[in-house]
Amino acid sequence: MRRFWEKHYELRAPADPDSDPEALDNVCTPGAPGWLNRHYARGQEAIFECLLDRVPADRGRALDVGCGAARWSRRLSERGWEVTGIDLQERLIAHNRRLLPNIRFERVALQDFESDARFSLVSSVTVLGHIPHRDQPAAIEKLHSLTGAGGRILILENVRDQSAHVFANSIEGWVAQFRAAGFACEAVVPYDFNPCLRAVSGARRVVGRIARRHRLPAATSPDEFMATALEDRASAPRRASEHVFQELLTFAGAIDRHLDPWLTQRAATVPAPVHAGMLFARA
Repeated sequence: MRRFWEKHYELRAPADPDSDPEALDNVCTPGAPGWLNRHYARGQEAIFECLLDRVPADRGRALDVGCGAARWSRRLSERGWEVTGIDLQERLIAHNRRLLPNIRFERVALQDFESDARFSLVSSVTVLGHIPHRDQPAAIEKLHSLTGAGGRILILENVRDQSAHVFANSIEGWVAQFRAAGFACEAVVPYDFNPCLRAVSGARRVVGRIARRHRLPAATSPDEFMATALEDRASAPRRASEHVFQELLTFAGAIDRHLDPWLTQRAATVPAPVHAGMLFARA
C-alpha cells in the first residue's frame, strides 16, 4: 500500500493550486470532474462539522491523520485547536507548510508517527479504509496510543466498497474494531447515498471491466491496479465512453445534490450509504 500511495502521489499530488486549492483530485475521486469532487467534498464537510460540534468545547492538541492539502487541519486550527497534520505526500506537506505556518506538518505514515504528548482529538478522513484489513487493528491501536484519556477520534470511512486499494468495513465492523481497541462509540452518521451518481458509476465500472477483460489482465494487487488503470486510461475506447458517462454524471449529480442531503438528514438505510462518520471516545 505504501508503494501504491507513492504512485498515487506521482499522478495526483501536483495539483493546480488555483483550480483545485484543496487537492480534491488527490483525495476524493482521482480523475473526476472538479464539480463532482466538490459535491463529494461538501458531503464530507457537513458530516465532519456535525461530529466536530459534538466534541467537548475545551481545545487542546489535535492530530489530522492523512491531512492531504490540510482541509481538516485548517478547520481544526480555525476552531482553536493546536494542530499537527501528517501525510506521506511530500509535495502536499511542503505546500501546507508554506501556506499554514501556524500548523505543524510532518511527512510520515501513521504507523511510524511518534509524539511525546498525547492528543485530545484525532481526525482521520478516508485513511483507515486504505489500510489492508489485516493491518487495521494495529493502526487503530496506534490511534489509541496517541489519544489522551477522554480524547476523541473523529473518522469518516468507507462502509461499502472493496477493491485492490479500498478495504471497507460495515459500520458495525468499524465500531467493533474501535471498541476492541478501547474506544466507546458516541455517534454514527451515515452519508454519501448519492443513488443517481452511484447508478451511473456502477454502469461505468461494468462497461470498463468488460472492455478491459479483452485487453488487460485483471488487477489483483495495488501495483497491478495502478499499472492497468494508467494503460486503460490512454485507450481510444476509454476516451470515447468517458465522454458519454461524463454527460450522464452531470445529470445524476444535479439530482443528487438535492437528494443526498435529504437522505442524510433522515438517516436513511435505503439506498445503502457508501460512507459514515463516527465519533469515538477513549476511556
